[in-house]
Amino acid sequence: MKTKVCRVIAMVMCLMCLCAATAGAQQQVAGINVTGIRSAPEGPVMYFSIKTMGGNGMPVAADSDNVTFFGADEKVPLSIKRIKAAQLGHIIVVDTSMYYYGTDYVTAENLHDIVLTYLATIPKDEMVMFVLAGENDPVLSNYMTVEEAQDYARSIEIGDGSSSSIYNAICTGFEIAGNPGENMPLFNSVFIVADPDQDSNAKDSHSLGEAVMLRTHSGIDFDVVVAVPYREKFMQGTNAKRRQALEASFGAFANFCQQMGGAFVKVPQSADGVDTIQLNSTLLGITGTSLSFMVDCSPLSNYIPVNGKVQSVPLHIVYTADGDQVVRTVDVDVDTSRLPAPKLTPTPTPEPTLTPEPAPTPVVAVGQKDSQAMQVINALYEMHYLDKRDFTEFNSTCYMAYLDFCSRNGITATDGIYESTYQLILSGEAVAKELATPEPTATPEPTIPPDGYSINDYDTEDSGGFIAQMQTVLKTLNCYDADVATNVGRMDQPTVDAVARYCEQYNWRNDHPNGVTKLVCMEIITNGPKMTPLEPKKPGMREQILGFLGRDLKIGALSLKMWIPVVVCIVLLFAIIVLLVLFGGHKDKKPATHEPSDTPSFQSVPMSSSSGVVTSGGLGMSSASPMMSMSAEEETMQPYFARMITLTVEYHGRSHTVETELKEDPPYTIGRKECMLLLDGSDSSASRKQAELYVKDNQIYVRDKSTYQNTYLNGRKVRGGMDGTVVNNGDRLQLSEHTITVRW
Repeated sequence: MKTKVCRVIAMVMCLMCLCAATAGAQQQVAGINVTGIRSAPEGPVMYFSIKTMGGNGMPVAADSDNVTFFGADEKVPLSIKRIKAAQLGHIIVVDTSMYYYGTDYVTAENLHDIVLTYLATIPKDEMVMFVLAGENDPVLSNYMTVEEAQDYARSIEIGDGSSSSIYNAICTGFEIAGNPGENMPLFNSVFIVADPDQDSNAKDSHSLGEAVMLRTHSGIDFDVVVAVPYREKFMQGTNAKRRQALEASFGAFANFCQQMGGAFVKVPQSADGVDTIQLNSTLLGITGTSLSFMVDCSPLSNYIPVNGKVQSVPLHIVYTADGDQVVRTVDVDVDTSRLPAPKLTPTPTPEPTLTPEPAPTPVVAVGQKDSQAMQVINALYEMHYLDKRDFTEFNSTCYMAYLDFCSRNGITATDGIYESTYQLILSGEAVAKELATPEPTATPEPTIPPDGYSINDYDTEDSGGFIAQMQTVLKTLNCYDADVATNVGRMDQPTVDAVARYCEQYNWRNDHPNGVTKLVCMEIITNGPKMTPLEPKKPGMREQILGFLGRDLKIGALSLKMWIPVVVCIVLLFAIIVLLVLFGGHKDKKPATHEPSDTPSFQSVPMSSSSGVVTSGGLGMSSASPMMSMSAEEETMQPYFARMITLTVEYHGRSHTVETELKEDPPYTIGRKECMLLLDGSDSSASRKQAELYVKDNQIYVRDKSTYQNTYLNGRKVRGGMDGTVVNNGDRLQLSEHTITVRW
């Protein structure tokens, strides 16, 4: 690596000047570690990243006022400038193959928990970059804030491949951290979440040894942490050869971290998730307070020979906190050809003694009270440089007005008013001071609140009416249910349902099930008018009946609601039936007799669908009469398939069981709304109708019906075509955050 300005030659050489602490005082500062030095192409500037740790191993609060830099045996103080946190960064390498366990053991949520634990230890205003390892080349993200990185981490998914390029991804992260580009931040750490299975990395063109060399020769020392999911139950259940290979892989990563002074953590993992307590403790122990400075080395040119050669120069770093002082000395290579030429002090040449000419006398000076002073005061007042003119002398206030006059007229101000300036002031041709016109206070533009709107929020007179605008667009797109009543300008429940339908139909993520986020609200108002309206939802039978009864019926000048004559007709019909029952034709009816009948009586019996013969359960007699035989239509019916199944639904530790009969038509629908099996409403990422089960040819199938969310069967995506995917006894469905086990 070419030396631009300076690079690290030796790390910490000696520890000096530790002040003794009395009993009861705070812990002494244990030391300062110089973790990186790199050069700037524009001049002799060095970048230092320093970490301060307390005597108890915890980070020590510090700022640039506590640190001093000296060069050339503490003779030359060097100016420093604290680097902003936005110019500091971290790289996170994530292995997305998980071939070690497979998706049945390690889930994407496990990876999310590990990465989010690391992000919690990073200062909020520093930058983060991701390097994702899969079967193909590593995928690099943009630089982002910690908050954006948390959202990005939650979106990482486990790939379907059986191998990964984790070593390539680690080397890529080390290359970026060790040789940051001109517009890149100064990277303080590289965090790695790895699959320990060495067999899955056979396609890698790099190795862990190459990563160590990249970090060693880069000239920049950054923290390295490797976290590996570890499941003891899986290790015990596998064969000896496999277990020995995995233990060797764990050892390879541990040795890799030991060579670089990094940390290796096996994160315990079980069926319930991962335990990040040990990982968090390890991270807090190594991620101390980061202080990054830009140091100007120009003053060293007066103390070292400028001969165009690289020279080793000792640099002293002094840190002071709570009376404790730590001094670190680091030898750095300085290319003297890059330093400015030394400043030479010229020998002073004696100047000839000249007879000074007498200075001119000002016409008006401070403290003067004569008529000339009053004339100047009146003229400055007339030109608005003075607010009043009842002065008895040309005082300091008048002099400040004179300085303002000189500035506006392009005149060099003097300690008094001389003849030429005096004549200009009295001439009436000078530039007068313009009276300032107060600018009207601008009315702030209404904006959508940062957190969006929650249910029951409403528009105010000065809030821009964003809820009302959004409701207008949603109605135009037919996102509301038919004939639903809404409160204009209020975030009511029908509007929340309409927003959810918009997100589902137009593939927008709905992160606010009880309202609308700022991003979604702006999307609906801005791009909603460009969308194709949805097919209006047809009213159901209940809505049609209520609509019919609510119509107006006009009879001449009389106007009635339709339900009134309907009720009258029903009452009259009921009265007629009662009269017929009470006074009907019972006079000619003969009394019943109990004479024996020659016609035998048969009990009502069920009909067998297979024989076409009705069997009397009471008498043991059979009949093949035409009235009791099956019709031709019944004999030609297609075979009917149905299955009784049991569905065990699990969500966030809770579970319940549902028994149902599956048919081919209608299918058994599963979703968040208007389905036979309703998912928990708090699972906002689930679709209204996400999947359906049905039986055909004595087989059970599942189809994915969501246009935005995916349905998984045993960890694999379910097809959404005509037939779907076959379900076997004991298979597990994953719908968003719900898990459903199918048994029969």
